[in-house]
Amino acid sequence: MDHRYHLRCVTAVALFAALTCAAQTIDVPRPAPGEPSPVASYPMFDATHLKDRPYNFNLPKPQYPSTDRVQREFVVEYVYEYAVSQYSPEVTLPVVPAIQAKQDTPENALIAFYSAMRTADYDAWLKCWDDADRQQLLQAAKDRKQDAAYWKKLWSDVLTKAKTTTLVDRVETEHYVILDARLSGAGFDRLPTALKYVDGKWYVTNELTTNPMFYRFNPSRAGMLNLVPPLPVSMLDKRNTQQTQAQQHFLDDHTQRDKVVQVGQ
Repeated sequence: MDHRYHLRCVTAVALFAALTCAAQTIDVPRPAPGEPSPVASYPMFDATHLKDRPYNFNLPKPQYPSTDRVQREFVVEYVYEYAVSQYSPEVTLPVVPAIQAKQDTPENALIAFYSAMRTADYDAWLKCWDDADRQQLLQAAKDRKQDAAYWKKLWSDVLTKAKTTTLVDRVETEHYVILDARLSGAGFDRLPTALKYVDGKWYVTNELTTNPMFYRFNPSRAGMLNLVPPLPVSMLDKRNTQQTQAQQHFLDDHTQRDKVVQVGQ
């Protein structure tokens, strides 16, 4: 083997590891009412202190006269606007038979959804989903054996541990309503379910996530900071167009501004 090729491979692996290790995610706690957001208090670069890195064979000194290095950061913020209200008191979700289930409001649609799971009614559960997700679930039953037996076991494992299932709060966006339920005793302080209105009915939808159900939500979190270096496009999540856009903003705008805010609904 060409030793120079071997060295390049080793160096590439080392750089790849360095890139992946440099990324950090920091949870930003939700401030108390009236307190300022704590986002500004968090460092926007990790502890590597790029301006202090010693020069070496893969980072040589500038070839021409230049100023001392200065540490900077470029921030891309995505701001999600929404309205939220809390149910006071929390509402215990009843169990209703499928024949009595309604989908005329987001809350009734959620009651139908949880009732189907609690009564192990797979067909009624499928009817709670929008058309696209219902077809995906049916396909998963064929391709990955995530059929009625699979889901009924999951529901039993989780829901039988829940002493109570209560409706906690409601998040409203332009096109969706997200209802958060608390499964006391099952380890889920918040379970968000996204619903959308289609032809006079509210349906559970998986359009906002890749996880169909039972994903965790931390109500004390106001946001997340992802501290990342520029990465090869091949390493970016192809499903996450915002990630690609953020890096493009850095490449296009770093000489003109330090921050780009993308407001979405």
